[in-house]
Amino acid sequence: MGKTLKLLHLAGMTLFLGSIAVFTMISALTGGSPMQEVSFGRSIISSGTAYITLPGLWLVVASGLIMVFRSWGLSEWWLKVKLALAILMVLNTHFVIVPAAQDALAAATSSIAEGARSPALGKALLTESVAGGLNIAISVIAAIAGVVKFGRKRQQSGESSM
Repeated sequence: MGKTLKLLHLAGMTLFLGSIAVFTMISALTGGSPMQEVSFGRSIISSGTAYITLPGLWLVVASGLIMVFRSWGLSEWWLKVKLALAILMVLNTHFVIVPAAQDALAAATSSIAEGARSPALGKALLTESVAGGLNIAISVIAAIAGVVKFGRKRQQSGESSM
């Protein structure tokens, strides 16, 4: 069961971070395009967030929590760090990124009807970008916490790190 949980954890991270990479590319490719293309790109990003990014995030969190409570509980410092970071990422995603992505789609769609780029689009995109960057930084810090944990266990047991 432990290997299955680790595989699910890795799959969740792949969905989560992989979708963000694709959404970044879509945003970059459609940034200066006509509003119809921007709106189409925002539609893909909104759908992908709902059906790939969020499930990936929850798969990471759920599999991580199951692994923690099956093994160590919250007795280790690095597990507490990772739990706090996971909570921060979930809150940031659900309460900042998802609404900003929805606002960006709405602004892009209304820009087509108005015939001009809505100022709300730039604001929504900036919010989404900054909050998304924060999530990537949080993911890296959480990964480092896990690696440091393994490094300390090896050092304590006297094994070589090579």
